[in-house]
Amino acid sequence: MSTLKSKIALRTGLNNAKTIPDAQLRNAVENLVHEVKQCNSSTNTLLHVKDALNEAIDNKIKLQQSIEAFQQVAEQDGMSRLELLDNFSVLLEQHEVDSTMTTSYLKRHWVNKLLKSLIGMVLITLGFAMIVLPTPDVFEMYTIFYLSEQDGVTLMDLISLLIVLTGVFFAITPWFKNSNS
Repeated sequence: MSTLKSKIALRTGLNNAKTIPDAQLRNAVENLVHEVKQCNSSTNTLLHVKDALNEAIDNKIKLQQSIEAFQQVAEQDGMSRLELLDNFSVLLEQHEVDSTMTTSYLKRHWVNKLLKSLIGMVLITLGFAMIVLPTPDVFEMYTIFYLSEQDGVTLMDLISLLIVLTGVFFAITPWFKNSNS
């Protein structure tokens, strides 16, 4: 009877894994459920695996909640420095935050900002290349303003300018303090 219940629980776990929005995590859960179904391990081994998995999930949730609590205090406006210091001291007493947690958090945000800036630089380069490099007549669209009889500002130039401005936006905005990244 207990094997039937465990099979039903495993099958239910696999069905619940399909509702996980993160594809990488969903695949990992599906693979884990599949491996648990296939293994012939003892109950103690399976309980140790379950405990290790629960501990990893609890640690991840604890880290996210700790960081969110500090972000909420940092985003409050109109507080004096003394009030902010008091709130941070209370948070430090309530949440265990060590240097490895904060370092990984800061590295993740720095890499995110760097990637956004690199995408912006690529867009800027692409836009200027579209303006400067000669294009075939097929890509020359409607000329908006003639500089001479042979040359002028075309619709393609304006589209390229929009790409450059978008690149500047992506390259600069991650480095401002109030950006939501």
